[in-house]
Amino acid sequence: MKSKTIIFSSIGLLVIATLFTACKKTAKEHQFTKSYGELSFTVDTISKVGPLFLASAEYLTDIEAELAEKDFGLNNLKKISVSNMTISITNPGQTLNYFRRIDVRVSNGQADDLNIGSITLPDETNVTSAVFSPVDAELTEIFKQKKVTFKFYGENDLPIVPDPLNMKVNVSLEFKAALGN
Repeated sequence: MKSKTIIFSSIGLLVIATLFTACKKTAKEHQFTKSYGELSFTVDTISKVGPLFLASAEYLTDIEAELAEKDFGLNNLKKISVSNMTISITNPGQTLNYFRRIDVRVSNGQADDLNIGSITLPDETNVTSAVFSPVDAELTEIFKQKKVTFKFYGENDLPIVPDPLNMKVNVSLEFKAALGN
C-alpha cells in the first residue's frame, strides 16, 4: 500500500507543478536596432587647441511606432545600448591625427548630457575612421522623450592646421523591450 501512496503523491506533485508552470506568465520581448543616420559636419581647425565642440544634431526618437507594432509602449523599454558608432574624415588625404579624443553625448533637453561613446587616439595616427567605444550609460529615460540631441566633442593638442576637416558620424542604437516576467 505504501508504494501506491508514493506513486499517487508523486503524480499529485507533478500535476501541481504542471499547473503552476502553465499559469505563470511568460515574458514577451522585442528587440530592434535603429540608425540615426549619417551626420556630416566641418571642423574649424584654426580656432583653438584643447577641448572643441564639433557638432550637434537633434533627432526624433521615433521608437513609439516600432514598439506599438509589437504591442509595446515606452514604459516597456528595458535597455538601450550603442549598437554602432563610427566617425570618419571625408577629406582626401586627411586623417584623424588632429584629435586626441572624441566623445559622443546625448541629451533630451531635460537632463545633463550623457557620454555614450569615446575614442582615444594615439599621438600619431594615420586612420581616416574609427569606431567609438561605447560607455555603459542608462539611456532608457532619455529616449522616452520625443526628441534627443547627439553632441560631438573633440580634444586636440596639436598645432592648428590650415584646412578644415570634413567629417561624418554614424550612430545606431539597440532597443530592448519586454512585457511580463
